[in-house]
Amino acid sequence: MDKRFLIQIDFDGTITEKDVSTILLDHFAQGEWRQLLTQYRNGQLTVDQLNIQAFSMVKASKEALIQTARKEATIRNGFPQLVSYVRENNIPMVIVSYGLDIYIRALLRDQNADSFPFHAAQTQYHPQGWRLHYTDPEGKPLKGNMKEKHTLNFIRQGYKVIYIGNGKSDINPLHHAFLGFATGKLARYCQKKNLDCLPFDDFFEVMKVLQTQLF
Repeated sequence: MDKRFLIQIDFDGTITEKDVSTILLDHFAQGEWRQLLTQYRNGQLTVDQLNIQAFSMVKASKEALIQTARKEATIRNGFPQLVSYVRENNIPMVIVSYGLDIYIRALLRDQNADSFPFHAAQTQYHPQGWRLHYTDPEGKPLKGNMKEKHTLNFIRQGYKVIYIGNGKSDINPLHHAFLGFATGKLARYCQKKNLDCLPFDDFFEVMKVLQTQLF
């Protein structure tokens, strides 16, 4: 097949069943971080602004964050099989997430999936609170939707992007995708807005579509 496919996949709430950032903030944030979440939902903050401000309220160590993520996060059913599938078929897969690099790297390693490239919040521990930094595909300070910028960058490279996501920040990149999969709130949004995407609950459903329609 002459088409160059690439899978761009979200992490929190997509590879994992629940949003790991939310779990960690509920555990460790020393402040009313959910007021920031309300502002995000109301369109007053972007997701990167939300995370930068919220994690500045977290003083827990890297080890504590990773330990809690490993204890509380559940990997979505079928992800190990998806990892094997894309490796066997030489399909590039890139994780693009607003989550934190420290727990994404650890959880991917636990799934033998840390060889896949990922783009996420770059973190630095500080006793007064974690510092987060987001960059665009060129490594410049982020302006706009990070996920969409990566999608458009992959398209410029000649890829047909298969997009997999679950939330508000996945809406824009989904519009550019050759094929889109949605779960959770994103699936409900697509249904409400009559957007072209395929709902899924586990990655076995995703692989079935890939096997029958594309490969």
